[in-house]
Amino acid sequence: MTALLLAFLAAGPALAAARPERPEVAVSPRLELLAVVHALAAEGKPLRGFSFNRTDYAQAARGRFGSFRGHRAVRLYRQAAGSGLDFVSAFRLVMEQRAAAPPAGPAPPAAAGPGMGPGGPGQGSVFGPAGPGPGSVHLSSAQAELLAALEDFRRETGFDAFLESQKSRLDGYAAAAAAQKAGRDYVGMLEEYTGEKSPADYTLLVCPLCEEPEGANLVQAGGGRARVLTTLGPVSVARGAPVFDFAEARLGIWHELGHTLLDPLQAARGEELRATAPLFEAVADCCRGSWEDCVREHAAQGLAYAVWEWTRRTGRVEDGPRKLRQKKEPPYVREVAARFREFEAGRASGLTLDAFYPRLFDVFSELLAAQKGKPARNGACRAGTRF
Repeated sequence: MTALLLAFLAAGPALAAARPERPEVAVSPRLELLAVVHALAAEGKPLRGFSFNRTDYAQAARGRFGSFRGHRAVRLYRQAAGSGLDFVSAFRLVMEQRAAAPPAGPAPPAAAGPGMGPGGPGQGSVFGPAGPGPGSVHLSSAQAELLAALEDFRRETGFDAFLESQKSRLDGYAAAAAAQKAGRDYVGMLEEYTGEKSPADYTLLVCPLCEEPEGANLVQAGGGRARVLTTLGPVSVARGAPVFDFAEARLGIWHELGHTLLDPLQAARGEELRATAPLFEAVADCCRGSWEDCVREHAAQGLAYAVWEWTRRTGRVEDGPRKLRQKKEPPYVREVAARFREFEAGRASGLTLDAFYPRLFDVFSELLAAQKGKPARNGACRAGTRF
């Protein structure tokens, strides 16, 4: 193992360049481990998220791990998926949770580096230092069993050696993805638009096995600065290499950072949330979770849409489609995005997001009033359209 790869495994996401632009692009060994196990569990099953595609990396992974389809980690993962675990939930579990205990079974031979060998800070675990730690999640027994099985898969299949053999290939993918940004600072664009410094560090994790260009997200709060992690999958495959595209990915970047800016402002709107809750009954099939969750998604996506339009209008970004056409979006997001024009107009006179937020929330009160307090069910909301 090289010292650099060992640092990757001990810390989770890893830098792909010495001076990363924002967001930085990285390779995450724990994401690759999850992706391989998921892809093995998904073969022949209707389980979306990760799959063995036509990339050289995917074919190498299939050849190396195809004989481990019967491994306990694959069986447990398939069972969990049958009970409702999707790849987004699995991603959040694996990326956020530190190891709760040393891996089961005999200790492997001493690995060549701190944090990987017996007695090291990581206790031989790809999940980092033992113990709950900042940002970890409370585990159910089934989740703990799955994490332990994933760790066993890593040790028993020679996953570390495989990852080392693929290091130059994965680094090349990360470099290609970073080059797609063409020197643009997407975080800086959001900061310029809002007049607020981003409270979070953002990392895009290249994911050659991902089935969607932009899929799983995790916002970690904890102590200090927040951290946002997003998988970046290929839009296509060319000559065995994944092709990445930021035309869509940047919308997800602005959305997730929007959560870090706007979610705290919503916390003080309890009375308004309760007053506008009848809107949720009409669009519940379009939103995940509660009305509070639905409003958060509207605000973050409305901000992302507004920044998209502003960057196109001002010439900061010229590639990608001129009009946003999303397969899934919150039902009232266009009205929310339009309200941000008021924010743009007020920025010259010092309007802040904090001061503007009540006007943003008024969108929902106005929609409810326009429907005389009894909103009709939104026929566009049906299975498969939840945002």
